[in-house]
Amino acid sequence: MKHTLVLFMLSAVMAFNVSAQKLGYINTQELLSNMSEMKLADNQVQALQNDLVAKGEEMVIKFEADYKAYMTRSQ
Repeated sequence: MKHTLVLFMLSAVMAFNVSAQKLGYINTQELLSNMSEMKLADNQVQALQNDLVAKGEEMVIKFEADYKAYMTRSQ
């Protein structure tokens, strides 16, 4: 009886090892670089970044002008 229980436990442990998950690796950089949608999205993000940088520079220029005007009025 004891040997049967040990044999059953051993076979159960071996059965669980067979159903273990298989792991794989993928080169996501290569995958994304081959997608045309990625290139389109990258161009759109670049255009948005350029637009935001231009707006930010305009805001800095306006702020500096307003600051200079305020400083001349307060003196």
